[in-house]
Amino acid sequence: MKTKYFLVVALVLCIFLSCSSNDDTIPTTTTEWNLISVTGGLAGVDDTFDPGLITWTFSSATNTVIVVNNNTDDTLIDFFDSGTYTYVTTVVGSDVHVTIDGIEFGVITQTASQMTLDQQALDGYLVTFTK
Repeated sequence: MKTKYFLVVALVLCIFLSCSSNDDTIPTTTTEWNLISVTGGLAGVDDTFDPGLITWTFSSATNTVIVVNNNTDDTLIDFFDSGTYTYVTTVVGSDVHVTIDGIEFGVITQTASQMTLDQQALDGYLVTFTK
């Protein structure tokens, strides 16, 4: 009887220990975008930036965006200083909205090489990025 009990426990332990976690197969995305323009708003802003001057790197694994901001012109709207910020996405109808560090950026539109954040329905800005 002890032998059968030992074999059952050994078999259960072998099965349990041979199972692997599926956590490493969950797809995560980290994507870097170059901020190239901020337009609109009540004042009619039209600020442009050279690609690479300001980058936003979004990580879906941590819901964070890392901003590297090398802009030294304080008169231009570039939203964030260099740092790490939390973002949240929500679905409204067929649109995906993003809020970063408590700021509602509106509707996200994305292609392979361009992304926009559109606040214009709220008299806000159209923020454009390229890869």
